[in-house]
Amino acid sequence: MNAADRPLPRIETDRLVLRCWHPSDVHALDEAVRASVDHLQAWSPWVLNETADRSELTPRLQRHHNNFESGSEYVYGIFDPHETRVLGAAGLYTRQGPDI
Repeated sequence: MNAADRPLPRIETDRLVLRCWHPSDVHALDEAVRASVDHLQAWSPWVLNETADRSELTPRLQRHHNNFESGSEYVYGIFDPHETRVLGAAGLYTRQGPDI
């Protein structure tokens, strides 16, 4: 896939910003996860371990950032317009092989 075919690294609307994660987002992500841990546990098994140990969040964000740059996956953080609060996340994942 060439650069012109890749998803945009940043999308802004009046109400939110979707952008590629960066390791510096660790504090905002940690706050959002801790505030929603009861809900997230059912859908995101990693939440239990990583909320107890913030040191696991930074490598996760770095992997998302690196993978976005390399084009192997596109995981976005969803932020308020000032990018001070994490509202969620969304991802586009490449698949290889037939019927995948």
